[in-house]
Order: sequence, then structure tokens, then C-alpha cells
Amino acid sequence: SGYPLLFGFSGPEINGSWTCQKEARIELFLARPEKNLILSFEGFPFLTQNFPRNEMSVSVNGKDVGTIMFELGKDWKNRIRISKELIRNGRNNLVFRLKDLKSPSGFDGQDSRKLGFFFSRIKVCEE
Repeated sequence: SGYPLLFGFSGPEINGSWTCQKEARIELFLARPEKNLILSFEGFPFLTQNFPRNEMSVSVNGKDVGTIMFELGKDWKNRIRISKELIRNGRNNLVFRLKDLKSPSGFDGQDSRKLGFFFSRIKVCEE
């Protein structure tokens, strides 16, 4: 077990971090599980009235495990099942791919970063 390595995220903020590239990756160091895993996460996508939809696909070690559709004002699923066969003993790559990134500055905001999803919590546990 070790600490996760992050790629494609902006610097840490008080409650989490934004994805700032279309592909954000977390390297997790795990033991091979006996059961399937559940990936759950909390946060919110960057959406506005002029950018009301986006989607994020999730893959583990190069295999797609789910796609989350975001629509302004609507709920979205925040849990994805991961087959135990996809998990390696040791380093595992968890990748979040955003269909699009937008900057708040393009919608009268002050922030010039291109933003996708703000992660406040990511959890992986056995089913």
C-alpha cells in the first residue's frame, strides 16, 4: 500500500481538486481483492446554463468500467462497479476522461483554468 499519484488535476483546494485536463489519472497501489470493488466519489462537474451537459468515462488499467452523464440540475450516479479481475497486485491506473473542459472565464467568471470535475472524495472498497 502507498499514496496515490495524481496526474491531470489542478492544485489542491480546501475541499478537493479539479480535473484540469481531459484525462485525469490516479495511480493506486492495491492488493489483489477477493471481491469486486466499488468506486464511489463525491464532487460536482463544471456546468453552466451555456454548458449544461458533459460526460466522464472511467477506466481501470485500460479497461472501460463506466460512463457518467452530467446534466445541469439533474442527479448522476457516483458509484461504479469494478471487476476484481481488472485489479493488479500493486500499481493500478484509474483514469477519468472528460468529454470536454471549459473555463469559467468564458462564462463571465474569473477563473481561467479549463475545468472538468471537482473531486472532493474518492473511495474504493470491496463490494
